[in-house]
Amino acid sequence: MFTFKKFNCYIMSTISIWKDKAEESSFAPLRNDITVDVAIVGGGITGITAAYILSRAGKKVAVLEARKVGQGSTGSSTGNLYCTIGSPGLHIVRSKFNEQKIKEVVESRASAVNFIEARVNEFSIDCDFIRVPWALFTEDSSGKSFVEKERKALA
Repeated sequence: MFTFKKFNCYIMSTISIWKDKAEESSFAPLRNDITVDVAIVGGGITGITAAYILSRAGKKVAVLEARKVGQGSTGSSTGNLYCTIGSPGLHIVRSKFNEQKIKEVVESRASAVNFIEARVNEFSIDCDFIRVPWALFTEDSSGKSFVEKERKALA
């Protein structure tokens, strides 16, 4: 299942690794009409992943991004991949659904991590992808309730 531990955490940077280290990509604006099977709005990790899967399935795909690819929500992410969910938490899922639904959520997220690992291997991406044990913790009493609710939801 999951291991819950309390330990100290030190924040080393407040800038996402995507914005701090990744090379910025730039694409010319669409100047002519094009015909595609699927148009995806949003060039974050979800949009790019969907485009990859659809193109591998033989679809002609266009990704439409108003700003910069990978610089919205994706650009502000930590790059950590895990099988649980953050706020509002799995205990909220459990209160609205059942244990089976929690299992489905965790399994689908685990499948996403496996998909990413497979792409890292497929394209020999040098990104320091590693699997490590997951832990949920708090450094103050205000987060203790959340951690305990999550522990119970996953028990």
